[in-house]
Amino acid sequence: MSSNQTPALTGAMLQLEDSITDSPRYRGQMRQFEEYANSLESSIQGLSKASKALHQASLDYSTRWSSIISQVSYMAQLSPIKDAKLTQQLSSLGEMLTEIE
Repeated sequence: MSSNQTPALTGAMLQLEDSITDSPRYRGQMRQFEEYANSLESSIQGLSKASKALHQASLDYSTRWSSIISQVSYMAQLSPIKDAKLTQQLSSLGEMLTEIE
């Protein structure tokens, strides 16, 4: 059975009476519940792995975005010719980028 398939459970609960007699019905239900538990565990592990990857990607994105903002701010102060208009525009861009982040 693939990890994407959920086994069909034929009953909402296991019957304790069947466990005492160890009936074939009980064993079949136990196999179904075991398969379901394994599928659920696999799905949860996949979700956890994907969530961790997404979290790391968001951290990387934030770090790179901060670097861009720093570079724009640095550019605003870099020019040897103090062009007030250019400095103003680069500062405004830096502020907009900060708000977007």
